[in-house]
Amino acid sequence: LSGVPGISVLRVLRVFRILRVIKRFDSLLRITNAIFQSAIPVLNALIILLMVTAIYALMGVFLFAERSIEKFGDFGRSMYTMFE
Repeated sequence: LSGVPGISVLRVLRVFRILRVIKRFDSLLRITNAIFQSAIPVLNALIILLMVTAIYALMGVFLFAERSIEKFGDFGRSMYTMFE
């Protein structure tokens, strides 16, 4: 069956069955809508967290680069140290 052209398209269309099931059940529709609506605020919080972490990583580079090169030698190492 893998050699028949168009089979992969049919497999992709099977995904749309899930959407029909979600539309049938009101509670599932509410849950999926809530998940999609909360995605943007969660991403905003993640961006703020990354910005604060980057600021502290830069401070670590400027303050501790001479003392601990393996942890704060450059920005990448410092970010890794902050997440460690």
